Amino acid sequence: MFERLRVFDAVYQTRSFTAAAQRLFVSQPTVSHHIAQLEEELHTPLFDRSGKQRVIPLPAADALAEFAQGTLTSWAQLQDRLAHLTGGKGAYLRLGVSQSIATLLLPRVIAALQQELPQLQYDLTVSNSQAVLAGLGEKHLDLGLLEQPLNRSGMTRQLLAADQLVLAGAATGRLLTRENGSGINFYTDQYLHETDRQPTSICRVNNNAALVEMVAAGVGQAVMSAALVPDGVPTTPLGPHFLRSFYLMRPSDSQDPWLRRASDLIARVAADGEDED
Repeated sequence: MFERLRVFDAVYQTRSFTAAAQRLFVSQPTVSHHIAQLEEELHTPLFDRSGKQRVIPLPAADALAEFAQGTLTSWAQLQDRLAHLTGGKGAYLRLGVSQSIATLLLPRVIAALQQELPQLQYDLTVSNSQAVLAGLGEKHLDLGLLEQPLNRSGMTRQLLAADQLVLAGAATGRLLTRENGSGINFYTDQYLHETDRQPTSICRVNNNAALVEMVAAGVGQAVMSAALVPDGVPTTPLGPHFLRSFYLMRPSDSQDPWLRRASDLIARVAADGEDED
């Protein structure tokens, strides 16, 4: 029952079977199956599925939503209380984050984790996207936030948010980029390939904050997030095909409820951030 309510809540919140499946790291047929079971048990339809992309909650769904959210919240609170009574400190989450995400998304993620999952202990590793993926594969990390469209067998990848890239900085002939394996280096290579540009020199920096400061100081140009461009620095639009995505990745076979709760929370924080923009 709890799993069906959890699936229902995701569909009700997103108004989409597809989006609910992405949020819960399950297939769309699994979501459809749980909703069908719930409708059969309650003897009433819950959603109008006639729309092409979004479903519409029916009155029965509106009535069920408050109960479902209250039940799920009470269950989470009970888990926290039992962990406290037994001397447990909750789960220990090893989170790997790429450097741009560490600046743009991580502060809101950590604030939400502290507020909603206060017993969750966590260890943060900031690196480039390929290193984060390697850490997941070697089981040194539990969750990864990446800014490259990478895949690995045994991993589930979920789209979190979009981030527009621009070319920023003074046109000195020098191009600044990150190290191999980073998301910025991946997109810089794409930019060079598409424009056939031949910079007089390329400087690789393995720290995102240092790269941004070098651009601000007029050292050269760099492909970077539009959200990170310092005030007063000139930019050149790169177009919609340089609208990159941020991803959450975790082992597909994980059954850890704390890991699932943290994943759901991170996805919600990322979605809320896009709505604010």
